[in-house]
Amino acid sequence: MILSRSEKWIAVGVITIHLTFILLGFLKLNNSDNPRDSVMQANLISAPEPVAQPKPEPPKPKPTPPEKPKKESKPEPALKTLATEAPTKAAPEKPTQGSGQTQASTNAPTNPGVQGPTNVDINQLIILYKPDTEVFYPSFSKRIGEEGNVEMRIQIDEAGSVQSVQVVTSSGSPRLDKAASELAARVRFKPHTQNGTPIKVTAKIGVRFKLKD
Repeated sequence: MILSRSEKWIAVGVITIHLTFILLGFLKLNNSDNPRDSVMQANLISAPEPVAQPKPEPPKPKPTPPEKPKKESKPEPALKTLATEAPTKAAPEKPTQGSGQTQASTNAPTNPGVQGPTNVDINQLIILYKPDTEVFYPSFSKRIGEEGNVEMRIQIDEAGSVQSVQVVTSSGSPRLDKAASELAARVRFKPHTQNGTPIKVTAKIGVRFKLKD
């Protein structure tokens, strides 16, 4: 029997569909067998038994050394507290022989006959020489118009010379005070006598620095 072309294509399609179903069924069978085999293999293989490890031996106790006999501790002496102790009073020193004489000799003046300089008024003294005030006037003080009065206390020896000068009342200018002290140290006096004997005296003297008009 001769089939037409359309019938041939229909037959090919039917055969192809049958073959497809057959292949699908075969594949399902193969897939269903594999899990069974894996389950069986898993059941057949047993897990390895754990190896028992040896237990560590406990450390042996060290032998304790024999105890040494304890020494008896002696009680320490108590410390002295300086703050609470009352200070001991020093015994008064006994005067040694001759100490009173030495003290009396040190307190006594070395020269009981010599007296200090006598204070007199400057008018009671006779001036033999007095330098010119203009010579001792500082040139710088002249330029700036500096004037002033200086009062001093001087000590005069038995020969009439000035031994020391002390400023009592300042002029307010160190330059004028210094110039006045130098001038007073050069003044010469006639020796002042008492009962015919020259003596040392002290007196006040003044120096005035004033510019000329």
